[in-house]
Amino acid sequence: MTRPTGFVTVWETSDSALLPVIKSLLDASGMPFIVQGEGALGIFPVGGVGGIFSTFRKGITAKILVPEDRREEAEKLIQESAGMEDFPSGD
Repeated sequence: MTRPTGFVTVWETSDSALLPVIKSLLDASGMPFIVQGEGALGIFPVGGVGGIFSTFRKGITAKILVPEDRREEAEKLIQESAGMEDFPSGD
């Protein structure tokens, strides 16, 4: 699937349990977002390599994309809510 025009990846995971948490967070804040690859999570019993927050993965992942002009806002929201100091940017 190609990336929608004007959207950038702000978060990626192979953890099907964590994805709904991040989606809910963005939804509650009113942040527009698109999820790519959600339906493929769980097809294989083994997810990504390097942990759920790793930016270097193999395997099937889901990506959350937001409008490019709201990238910083979305990344900050996820960082603060998840308590992540070293946030991996998607692109």
